[in-house]
Amino acid sequence: MVRFTKVLVASLAFGLIETTVAIQHVLKGGKVCRYMPGDPEWPSVETWNKLNETVGGRLIKTVALSDICYESASTYDAGKCEDIKNGWAFTEIHARDPGSFNSPILQNGTDPFQTERPSSLGNLPAYTIDVRTWKDAAAGIKFAKENKVRLTIKNTGHDLLGKSAGAGSLSLWTHKLKTLTAEDYESPRYTGKAIRMGAGIQGHEAYELAANLGLRVVGGSCPSVGLAGGYTQGGGHGVLNNIYGLAADQVLEWEVVTASGQLVVATPEQNKDLYWALSGGGPGTFGVVMSMTVRAHPDGPVSEVSFTFTDAGISKDIFWAALEKFHTHLSSLHNAGGQAIIAIIDNVFMLNGVTFPDKDIKHVKTAIKPWLEELTELGIQFQPQFTTYPTYFAFVEKRYGPLPNGPYPSSQLSVSRLIPREVIEKDNHQLTKAFRKASEAGPFFVALTSLHLPNPAVENSVNPLFRTAATLWVTTMMWDFSAPRSQNLAAWDTLVTEVLPMMKEVTGGDEGASYLNEGTTRQADWRGAFFGGNLERLEEIKGKWDGEGVFWAETGVGSAGWKVEGGRLCRVDKEGGRSWLKTEL
Repeated sequence: MVRFTKVLVASLAFGLIETTVAIQHVLKGGKVCRYMPGDPEWPSVETWNKLNETVGGRLIKTVALSDICYESASTYDAGKCEDIKNGWAFTEIHARDPGSFNSPILQNGTDPFQTERPSSLGNLPAYTIDVRTWKDAAAGIKFAKENKVRLTIKNTGHDLLGKSAGAGSLSLWTHKLKTLTAEDYESPRYTGKAIRMGAGIQGHEAYELAANLGLRVVGGSCPSVGLAGGYTQGGGHGVLNNIYGLAADQVLEWEVVTASGQLVVATPEQNKDLYWALSGGGPGTFGVVMSMTVRAHPDGPVSEVSFTFTDAGISKDIFWAALEKFHTHLSSLHNAGGQAIIAIIDNVFMLNGVTFPDKDIKHVKTAIKPWLEELTELGIQFQPQFTTYPTYFAFVEKRYGPLPNGPYPSSQLSVSRLIPREVIEKDNHQLTKAFRKASEAGPFFVALTSLHLPNPAVENSVNPLFRTAATLWVTTMMWDFSAPRSQNLAAWDTLVTEVLPMMKEVTGGDEGASYLNEGTTRQADWRGAFFGGNLERLEEIKGKWDGEGVFWAETGVGSAGWKVEGGRLCRVDKEGGRSWLKTEL
């Protein structure tokens, strides 16, 4: 069984955070903005202390995680600083900290690799509530509304778009909500095994509990991600999708604190509009999720084939022909019950597995044989590894370990695009050329996760184009903390302004779709790309449940009426539709 450690959080002394932001930034041009530390209207020490009493002493004044690395800081510790630096690019170190988050672009100089101690908290929250009950979240919502302070929600902080970041905000930290139980669930639409998990449960924790009970649950390949947060609320893809569907398709109910401070349960029968919106409509904008209950499936063996090869001894054309040949066999692999993940970095082609749940090695070899024979005919040298794991958790532990971080750094920036099946059928060669061009455009790697989704048992707000896609294509840059920030920003600019248009052109242009969990806030077409034809209904639901705009997340539903300017969240002129906003907070 999974064991959790109880953490006692000591009460801290609270005071105002120094800042150079002047009050005229709030009122310039008559704009309505959230207050920031240093503004005359910023809540007093006494007001913050009162909130601290309300939440049982679990209000935490932010100290940057990187502060320990600077001799001028009272927390300086050279040994611990090395540990922080070594873990900085991965999730877990940020997940354990109340305010820290992964997005390197929004860290904006608050990382531990600076030559001088950062002069401000940057995009870190001003204060954090260590949420242990729904009343803690309700108290934070009430405080933010009454004091016109920006509100953010964080679980692990593993969000490539930085939705859990927010300068001067009050953050609701749900990471300590670690309840995890199995139950026999019964409803008009589903009767069977289920797993109820608190918002703080990470993938590896859920997988282990389920395996101990002879079950499996749908989650991602990054084991440290919080399942009930942005992962499932944004859709949630992984290697079990082709059997069971996306993570959002598994949800039986949500337990959520709304903008009115009420705890409600959302199911396909009760508060069904909120259930629909939370299941794929994106995180941080409809409410504070306290827990979710998902379908649990019978566990069993998981078999896979994997290999790696380089361009040594072959031309670049042949190297990339391997991907083109793969796509010609993708439909048959899907029909055989397989799901593939491929990554190409420079001259390295990595099949990170074609995974076949509930199949044996003989089945895998038969299914993969036609593609492997074509690779051999091309003169490509590779050694396929065939493996069967007794459980899904055993597969995750080996393939995506070491736990809890997993093998891949999370300090990265990505753009994504769903590839429709007809693109592979009609334009496979052009698609391969686009992959190659994207890979060679900068210090990027391209990855694909194949998709062949079953229809969901219950309708939800996942972008409908997911249902007709054959592949999710992601192009990613790893943030290099040893390089100047300007160098990283230049690569990021290339990724957004040059590579993303390449990807769009070959996958449907403005009619195509991107995955909102692996997208960018700089994507001009994000409304349609992330939400497709669901956007109008999502905005109506946003208006019903949060007409005051308490919850805000960049590129989230209802975000068009607000904008971060100089770190401050302010109202802007109507753009792209803002009919959901009823009143000013």
